[in-house]
Amino acid sequence: MNINVTRKWAIVITILVVFASAKASSYGSSQNYQSQLTQLGLGIQAIDISNFYEYRCDKKVVPASQANEMDYLVRQLTGANNQEWLAYLVEDSNAQTASKVLAKKVLVCDQNELEFFQSLFVNNVTDAIHTFRQMKLNDQFLQFPEDQPPFTMDDATRFAKDKLRDWHSLPQDEIRDLAYAFSLASYSYDRYRSSPINPKSMDSKISIELFEYLYQQTKEPSLLYDIAYAKLSYEPNETTN
Repeated sequence: MNINVTRKWAIVITILVVFASAKASSYGSSQNYQSQLTQLGLGIQAIDISNFYEYRCDKKVVPASQANEMDYLVRQLTGANNQEWLAYLVEDSNAQTASKVLAKKVLVCDQNELEFFQSLFVNNVTDAIHTFRQMKLNDQFLQFPEDQPPFTMDDATRFAKDKLRDWHSLPQDEIRDLAYAFSLASYSYDRYRSSPINPKSMDSKISIELFEYLYQQTKEPSLLYDIAYAKLSYEPNETTN
């Protein structure tokens, strides 16, 4: 892509850095927290752009597996998902999300443009995932600074069912969470929010499929117990409502 086209997208590129660092400077004096928030902002903005580009051009900038893994890691570490963080970062400011800036641009939707966007934004997500994997449940990781609404049984059931739609693109830890949810009737959505799912939505057949997939991928012996337990509770007339 030539230099004129690169200049065309310069504002989108620049807004990622400005947007991500704007609230980082006021989040606290800890340089570690500011660095985490900046990296978080860059990652979720890249996914926001990817979602918009897919909507407009039916092409993915960031692979679904990476977008899902980042969302899962962010939820488990901070107690909020990507969209909740995005809303927080733009509230009470004049900032626009990069996708809103992108919406004002004319998109070609060809392979060259797709590869150009991938070269700009995929690494932001890859780098964030690498950092967040290392953090795991580290108490020194930044936490979502606003109170969340109550997490109800209906919320848990809806989120769990929604995740099932494309479960092959989810990270293994989230597939495991779903497998437990449909056999034990409890879904852990993020670090702080969890709830039983509706008992009518329990489906051991789903759990068996997910546990067997995980065992094929990892060969973890403990999964054999999970498979056996799910099979013991399985009734062929179960249906997911």
